[in-house]
Amino acid sequence: MLAVGRLSRQKRFDILIDAYHLADINLPLIILGEGNQRKALEKKIDQLNLNKKIFLKGFDENPFKWMNRCEFFVLSSDLEGFVLVINEALACGAPIIATDCGPVTEILTGELQQGIVPKQDPIALANKIKQFIDNPIYPSEDVIDKLSFSYITESQIKLALQ
Repeated sequence: MLAVGRLSRQKRFDILIDAYHLADINLPLIILGEGNQRKALEKKIDQLNLNKKIFLKGFDENPFKWMNRCEFFVLSSDLEGFVLVINEALACGAPIIATDCGPVTEILTGELQQGIVPKQDPIALANKIKQFIDNPIYPSEDVIDKLSFSYITESQIKLALQ
């Protein structure tokens, strides 16, 4: 299980850690990123005795190597703008669990909407994590193709020529 983002209050990794604890699963949680919440998150992980299950790996210039290998990706934010990280994880073929924190509903459409949970709700997030352990929802090849460099470039050229 993977989460990526700045370790700041807005990203709500504290809620993700609570949800992970509630889900009581064996799958490790990897969190990539750095920020001013690191110490507080380390303390929470320690207090919940999750040191051998949750790993704060710091910033990685290439999160794609993690996205390509994760069982699923989780976004637990309160508020997001473009949500680039969701598009990146989808492009890698990762199933997505995300809080309803902005344009997520415009990106996770169709069957992928089943991965959306209310923000600031660790119980709903825990339940969705347990559901995805047994039944992850993978993005279709069509969704992945539309996030490819060639598709985006072609689309931009067509718009420029109109």
